[in-house]
Amino acid sequence: MADKNECPKCPDEGLPGWMGTFADMMTLLMCFFVLLFAMSSLDPVKIQMMQESAQKRLGIKNDGAISTVKARPTDTKLEIKRKLDKIVEEMDIQDQAKVVADKRGMAIEFDGSICFGSGSTTLKPEIKRILDRVIDDLNHPTDKRSILVEGHSDNVAPSGNIAKKYPTNWHLSTARAGQVTQYLIANGIAPGRLVSAGYADQWPAKATFAVRQMGKINNTYIEQANVTREDRQANRRIKLVFKTSWS
Repeated sequence: MADKNECPKCPDEGLPGWMGTFADMMTLLMCFFVLLFAMSSLDPVKIQMMQESAQKRLGIKNDGAISTVKARPTDTKLEIKRKLDKIVEEMDIQDQAKVVADKRGMAIEFDGSICFGSGSTTLKPEIKRILDRVIDDLNHPTDKRSILVEGHSDNVAPSGNIAKKYPTNWHLSTARAGQVTQYLIANGIAPGRLVSAGYADQWPAKATFAVRQMGKINNTYIEQANVTREDRQANRRIKLVFKTSWS
């Protein structure tokens, strides 16, 4: 009887040669997707929504057990907008505040007329009253996402006594943002959530986030945005941005 290894019709032992190349390709693909996943940032809001949807379909009741997802924020971008819109409507401040959206999240802007007196960094009672309501409605203990506190000014340089303490609008707008930040902290907002910044006259009220991002705000743009007394008053504003992501 002939040896099997000498039989030309008998298949070779082991896997075919192409399987080695195929296995290498699969390994490389797996490494590629692992790297993609490692570099991605998961949206905690969407994760929580998926978990709640799965629990609902499976008939699982949430009994309050400790969960890393449960501890994440519950307000989506749309929910934050609805809450801010409700505050503006119920407090009847449509002329002094507006709700806007950009890539960072949802924001509420307060007209300069209700924030500070001329050349002052002392918060007016009107802005304190609105901030109190914002804190009550949007300060969730489990929400760790950042809140940006932005101070803005017109293009008129400080003068007189105020200029001795705040020689430029950069100093003045930063100090005003700092005052709002301190008030929020004193009333229960976690300091780690707050990011304070002054923009001076470099971001007029009529300029959107996209306009600023594209670098279209120059000296001519700023001058045209500060022509009237109403323009300058609108530019002297405070803006709170509620970030809707963890980045």
